[in-house]
Amino acid sequence: MVRRLRIPTSLALTILIVLALVFCPHKADRVSADDFPIVETSPQPSGPTEGYVPDEIIVKFKIGTPSTVVNQLNMSLGASVLHTSRRGGFKVLKIPSGKTVLEMVDTYRQRPI
Repeated sequence: MVRRLRIPTSLALTILIVLALVFCPHKADRVSADDFPIVETSPQPSGPTEGYVPDEIIVKFKIGTPSTVVNQLNMSLGASVLHTSRRGGFKVLKIPSGKTVLEMVDTYRQRPI
């Protein structure tokens, strides 16, 4: 006579749940495009350079500085925003013609914002 192994229903359900958790993909295991943000950079000039873009500077304003103050300062100096970093908190600015990078860097350094 063959004896059948009787497994309690609760044990069978527990085994099924454990197997489902082990072999089914979890949301945390999935990769999406948001996991790899696109980083936009300006094209690098070919040929010899002096280590910077001649008509651009990068400025990081103090945390909490109102955007209206930043915009007013940029306008008064003739600079325009090319890029604003969401994570780094800095701005890439196009400087006005007739000004050098060093002049504009010194001008922004003297500002208290």
